[in-house]
Amino acid sequence: SDVISKVINKAKVYSKSDSTVLITSNSGTGKELFAQSIHNYSLRNTKPFVAINCAALPENVLESELFGYEEGAFTGSRKGGKLGVFELAHNGTIFLDEIGEISLAMQSRLLRVLEKKEVFRLGGQKIIPIDVRIISATNKNLWEMVLNGQFREDLYYRICVLELHIPTLRERVQDIPLLVQKLIRNYRPTLDNNKIVEISESELLKCNEWNGNIRELKNIIERLSVLYTDKVDVNQLIKEVLFDKDERYKDNNFYIYQKIIDECNGNKSEAAKKLGISRTTLWRRSKIH
Repeated sequence: SDVISKVINKAKVYSKSDSTVLITSNSGTGKELFAQSIHNYSLRNTKPFVAINCAALPENVLESELFGYEEGAFTGSRKGGKLGVFELAHNGTIFLDEIGEISLAMQSRLLRVLEKKEVFRLGGQKIIPIDVRIISATNKNLWEMVLNGQFREDLYYRICVLELHIPTLRERVQDIPLLVQKLIRNYRPTLDNNKIVEISESELLKCNEWNGNIRELKNIIERLSVLYTDKVDVNQLIKEVLFDKDERYKDNNFYIYQKIIDECNGNKSEAAKKLGISRTTLWRRSKIH
């Protein structure tokens, strides 16, 4: 789609620079995939790409992972010490995922590393020069966090020289059939192509909210690929996979039925046919909210 093509083209332009990039979007849209692609398309592509999730580690562990430590820096430290990711990514790229989760204290230390292009290991005595390209990502509004005093303004400007916003799956609905086909071919490479196209064109898949974006789509399509046989009705199986597994999908179910009815200009018989259910079932389900 045009919307994702524009993002890809912008990412290609960004890849030729060494400036920091902040990738923003909802969870599950593929922020790390874009970060990796920017690195792969850059002049640093033969050097390391090191990714770290800033939200996955306690602050003391995150600090040692980022900056490394010398032997004896703390109880339980590894003999001989350990290189931090900044050293591991020397001449390459570091991807700091969920950067909005780090504490103000850690933000201060990170800012110093970015400005000075050097690190001190924990317990270390010497300065270690580094040359890395920084790509960060967040599903939060960092500027709002700056205004609320939760994120350093100087660090924000340092990591956000270039910004890349990835659209949600709902903003690129026309890509859903292509993504579904690609995923099914990965999970069921022997499945007949006509069947793959039939599944990918389902209105239920196009109209689902996809709050989990590509990650949720992959989950659903893998499940579909396992359960699908020639004997099952495609629409019925998709409905079961999408809605019947969890009470949380009741509202989503209602949304989809109403959307199809609207697309059919209120003609419930036509909407029911499109959904592969009876008019009575459509009437009952579209009234539940």
